[in-house]
Amino acid sequence: MKKIVAFLTVALSLGNLTSCNQDFLDKQPQDQFSETAVWNDAALIQTFINNTYRGLGHGFNNVMFSTYSDESMAVWGPVVNVTKGLINASDINDWAYDRASYFVWDNVYKNIRATNLFFSKIEEATTLDAATKDMYKGEEHFVRAYLYHNLVSVYGGVPLVTEAYGLGEEYSMARNSYEECIKFIADECDKAAALLPVTQSAANTGRATKGAAMALKARTLLYAASDLYANPTWSAGYANPELIGYKGGDRAARWKAAKDAAKAVIDMNVYSLNAPNPVTLADASKSRADMFVSKQSPEDIHVRFFLAKLDNDGAWPGRSNGPNGYHNWGGIHRLASWRMIMK
Repeated sequence: MKKIVAFLTVALSLGNLTSCNQDFLDKQPQDQFSETAVWNDAALIQTFINNTYRGLGHGFNNVMFSTYSDESMAVWGPVVNVTKGLINASDINDWAYDRASYFVWDNVYKNIRATNLFFSKIEEATTLDAATKDMYKGEEHFVRAYLYHNLVSVYGGVPLVTEAYGLGEEYSMARNSYEECIKFIADECDKAAALLPVTQSAANTGRATKGAAMALKARTLLYAASDLYANPTWSAGYANPELIGYKGGDRAARWKAAKDAAKAVIDMNVYSLNAPNPVTLADASKSRADMFVSKQSPEDIHVRFFLAKLDNDGAWPGRSNGPNGYHNWGGIHRLASWRMIMK
């Protein structure tokens, strides 16, 4: 009987070895989705797009961008050093810079790569109808335009990357001229406006609209038409002035393009002033106050919304940077105040 049991044990063991699934170690990662899974799932595609919106940034970071000039000083950790009321620029470290990450070169290009990846994959998505694909394309044209708008506002001409490069490819690219970058952003806005709806449904509140794309174009062209970028005299001696402004061209035409772009937004008749005709001063004061406690107003063109419990997304401007006092941290100080104190 023992011999029979032993024989059956060996036989079963051999059977298990020969019938074992050789791919049992080939598991899907638990912390990410595969490329195939994303572009074949409507919900994951929308999540992918949602994530690119986070690259747009907002003005309520703990460390605001004014701290990288002599306008103000951040007090978060070892961010700055005040000596005789002045910032020591060398002490503005990487930690501080990262807090305004929507302007940082590598972070913005990471999100630009995501939009480029979207355009390379969206036609493969069989779970979306044509109308939804068009709207998503419009959103990503808007996001890519906004990302480049942020880059150009800080760095001037930057490399215009429209491909999602993979590992082992050649990544070196020359910077495009300032003029080329402005044209690219404006063209992206035009493409977005042609595909986006005038308004979004309640479920899609916060997504890009036709008006948002048109307004971004108007802002971009307005900035580009300013004196700062018209044959900038402050760049004397710089070897590549085309990277930081226009080299010649018709300034009047640039101002007109900015004016026409802004007028196009107005002519949509979608946006208006909030309570534009107050009867009394008290009415005017109330309408002004209402702007700060209302989630939306008729003046809104594109709005960034925050989740109430998302504490790590910089959505607490009052607490982080409000005056010292109850629940306020006083994180950003105007240097004028510091200079007065130092005296």
